[in-house]
Amino acid sequence: MKKLFLLTATLAAMIIPSLASASATVYQHCGYRGYRVTLGAGSYDLAHLRARGIRNNDLSGVAVTPGWTVTVYSRPGFRGRSLVIKGNVPCLVKYGFNDKVSSLIVTAPPPPPPPPRPKHTAAVYQHCGWRGYMVKLKAKAYNIDQLRRKGVVNNDISGVWLAPGYKATLYARPNFRGRAITIYKSVPCLVKYGFNDKLSSIIISPK
Repeated sequence: MKKLFLLTATLAAMIIPSLASASATVYQHCGYRGYRVTLGAGSYDLAHLRARGIRNNDLSGVAVTPGWTVTVYSRPGFRGRSLVIKGNVPCLVKYGFNDKVSSLIVTAPPPPPPPPRPKHTAAVYQHCGWRGYMVKLKAKAYNIDQLRRKGVVNNDISGVWLAPGYKATLYARPNFRGRAITIYKSVPCLVKYGFNDKLSSIIISPK
């Protein structure tokens, strides 16, 4: 059995690589050491794991992007004992699964729910996926003071809903200055635009 490395949460966070563009990464040894292989959504039987350089019964750690799930199996063909992993596990020893993975399934998070259909022109949401507080907006320009009066916190918006036929120009600074992007449809998460939690003023207008 491999040597078990005891890691503090802080040290583990320093060792785990960024998974911003990944879904799950499996590791040969505890403590996120040895070879590592990043896997996308899909079912990986033993032959598929071997094709990616993963040996049978040779994995000891798993890092999972939030929202994703990895289910590991002790036998090929997704049979035998199984373990569902929804977070980072630096060492599978305590789960009785060290060096015992012969097949696995990586599952993507469900898509965000469709935006609500409120009877207004636009709305901004605090969190991605139409979560957190929601503030309705009309077709007009909103500086930070106007947004605050409506309950919007500066640099706190992650999603924008738009009625058909409207667009929104988002600004990173008050008074419609700084970096700006224009969106022409509802965006449930501004992360991919590099604009998450960066809204300080906005203009809603017809396309």
